[in-house]
Parts: sequence; structure tokens; C-alpha cells
Amino acid sequence: MLDVSADVAIEFGAGRGRLVADGRELVLEVEEPSTLIGVVDRPSLRRLAETLTRVGLSLRVRSGDRLLLSAGRDAGTGVLSRLFRLPGVHLSPLFALRSALGRGLPRS
Repeated sequence: MLDVSADVAIEFGAGRGRLVADGRELVLEVEEPSTLIGVVDRPSLRRLAETLTRVGLSLRVRSGDRLLLSAGRDAGTGVLSRLFRLPGVHLSPLFALRSALGRGLPRS
């Protein structure tokens, strides 16, 4: 089984965050959730979830105390996951709604 250890600052689109990994869990903490909208398309998110699941890792994307999405090993499948055809990805309803109505949840 793969174990990961990291603590790095990252930049994506117009946003910044901190990625912390310990064992089999990765946590991406972002200051402003809106900076994530439109950064990753659905096919990429789907492949990320598949890869994380295959190697036994989980990713949680958070903003403060709010969970925006989780992917991989521990992600629950809900209505939104099925609606957006994202197996292995759990989307926060508020984040998904803002993505779909804001700059657009990437289609494909």
C-alpha cells in the first residue's frame, strides 16, 4: 500500500492552497473555493478519483471547516456523483451548485 507524506504550498489558476498528505489521506486546503471553479474538468477529476482509488489514497478539498469535495478511496457516492457521472467523487451540494451556476461545471 502506498503511503504519502507532504506539506506543500501550491498555486492553481488564480488560487492558492496548501496540500498536506499523511499516510493515505491528502488534504488540499484552499482559502477561496471560487478559485477552484473551472480549474479541473470532469474527465480529469474522474481520472484522479480512479487513480486515487486504485492506489488506496483519499483526497479531501476543504475551505476552512467546509468540505468541498472528496475523491478516491473514502469518497462516498451520492446523488451529485451520479448526476455528474463522477464515480469515486463526493461533491458538496453548495460547491456543485456554485460551480454549475457560476463559471460552469466543466462538461463532458
